[in-house]
Amino acid sequence: MAVTYYTGKERASIGAYVRRMAIGLGAATLCVLAGLVYSRLAHVRWLSIGLTLLWGAALIFLWGMKLSPALAYRKFLAAIEHATERAETGVVVALADRDSYQDGMTFSTLRINTDDKMDVTGERMFYVDSGLPQPMLSPGDRVVVTACGNYLTGWERADADSR
Repeated sequence: MAVTYYTGKERASIGAYVRRMAIGLGAATLCVLAGLVYSRLAHVRWLSIGLTLLWGAALIFLWGMKLSPALAYRKFLAAIEHATERAETGVVVALADRDSYQDGMTFSTLRINTDDKMDVTGERMFYVDSGLPQPMLSPGDRVVVTACGNYLTGWERADADSR
């Protein structure tokens, strides 16, 4: 059974998420600006300072925790949509259980060996998106992986006879 990641729905959903975030930030910014205008006209200095500090902290938090990862994922999906996929057959060496940070996103790693003699020079490492279901593979399983660069886009177990 072949598992394929990135069917096209992901790009539409992340685009909608970014639009919702932008609209929400725009509406909140307008409210803060209205509060700042009022505080300046009414000469309420503490309100100006409070709104500015609160809005600055909220922007830093939202950018770092919500918007920046979403923009990185959108950029990633756009890059792999137009990239050339390649398939490689090999034996699973390891599937990392902890995430690594790459290109603004978190990935786990899958290492396979494509060499028939299991020479170390035949090892290939692929990044598996941590937000997607992880491959249910164990060391020694023979697999065919599909990838764009080093990013895994699909996999399936290979038959033992296809060697």
